[in-house]
Amino acid sequence: MSNIKHYDMTNLKSKNANYNIIFGRRNNGKSYQIKKTVLTDYFENHKRFIYLRRSVNEIKKDVCESYFDDFDIMDWSEGKYNAIVVKGNKFFLANITEDFKIKLGDKIGYIWTLVHYQNYKSGSYLDVGNIIFEEFMTNTLYLSNEVMKLDSIYSTVDRNRHVVRMWLVGNAISRICPYIDGWNIRSVFFKLKPGDLVTTESLTADGETTKLIAIERCSNDAGGKSNSFTDMFDSGDYITSKQPLLPGSYKDYKSNYKFVFCYKGFKFLCEYLSKDSDCVFFIRPKYSEIKPKTVVFGDINSTSIYYQKNIYDFRCRNKNLRELFASMRESNIFFSDNRTGTEFRQLIDFSIRL
Repeated sequence: MSNIKHYDMTNLKSKNANYNIIFGRRNNGKSYQIKKTVLTDYFENHKRFIYLRRSVNEIKKDVCESYFDDFDIMDWSEGKYNAIVVKGNKFFLANITEDFKIKLGDKIGYIWTLVHYQNYKSGSYLDVGNIIFEEFMTNTLYLSNEVMKLDSIYSTVDRNRHVVRMWLVGNAISRICPYIDGWNIRSVFFKLKPGDLVTTESLTADGETTKLIAIERCSNDAGGKSNSFTDMFDSGDYITSKQPLLPGSYKDYKSNYKFVFCYKGFKFLCEYLSKDSDCVFFIRPKYSEIKPKTVVFGDINSTSIYYQKNIYDFRCRNKNLRELFASMRESNIFFSDNRTGTEFRQLIDFSIRL
C-alpha cells in the first residue's frame, strides 16, 4: 500500500475566503480536490462553476472535455448520466450511447477566458458558486492589467454577495506574477514554507472592495513532483522554462558594450559579447543602480535620450548603436540561468526578432 498522501482542502475551506490561492508541486491532487469541490457543490447545492483560463488557446473543446475524466460521473449522478461534455463553452452532464450519440442533460458550468472579461459584464450568474482559475502563475505571458480583469470577473459573478469562491491553482513560484503585488501579498507570499496556510485582506483593483485571501503552499508530503528546469528558492520551485544559456565560460568572452532592460521594476543587464568570430547578447539580473549615461530600454518614463522604449527603434544619431541593437535576434540571445530567461520573456513588451 502506498504511503503517499494527497492534498486535502479541509483546512483551506475552513477559512471561508473569497479568493483561495493553492500552489505546490505538480500532480499532488490540487486540481482533483477543486474539481471534487465544484462537483459536490453542484450535486448537493445546485451551484454551477466557471472554469477560467487566460486565452482562447487554453479552452479547446477536447482539452476542457477531458477535465473531469478522473471522475465516475455515473456514480456522482446516481446513474442518471455517464459523462460530462462541452458544448458552446459550457459544461453539460450527458449520456453517451453505445453508438457515440450524445444526449445533453443539465448544464453544470461555464468556460470563460480572462482576455474576454468585458463580454460577461452584462450577464447574471447568480447560479455560480465557484470559479476555477488554473495555472494562475505561468511561465508564459501575463495579460496587461490582468489583476483588474480577474477582479472584474469576480465582481461580475459575485455582485457583492460575498458567496462566490475563487480557486487559483499554481504549480510553482513566479516572482513576477502580477497578483503578488496587485493584491499586496508579496510580504506574505514569499515567507510561506511547504504546509503553511495564511489569510490576509486586500483591496481589489478598483481600490474600493476588500477581499479575504487564503494562501496555501502545499506540503511536500502531499506527493507530486517538482517542475523541470527549476531553480530552488527556500525549498520551493520557481516557475521556469528551458532557456538558451551561454555556451562555454563567461571568462572566455570579451565584453564590448553594456545596456539595461527595465520592466515593472525588474532590471536586466545585457552585454554584447564576442569570442573569436561569434557575437552574442548575454542577459542576467541587475541589482545595482543604473549608472548615468547607460542606455535603458523599458517602461521608465523619462525624456532622457538614454531611456527608450523599443530596442528595434533606437532613436539616436549613433549609427553603430542602432545597428548593434537591431542585430539582437532570437538565435544570438543567451541567459545566465533559466529563471532569468523566463522572467525576461514574460516582462518585455516587444517581440524578439527571429
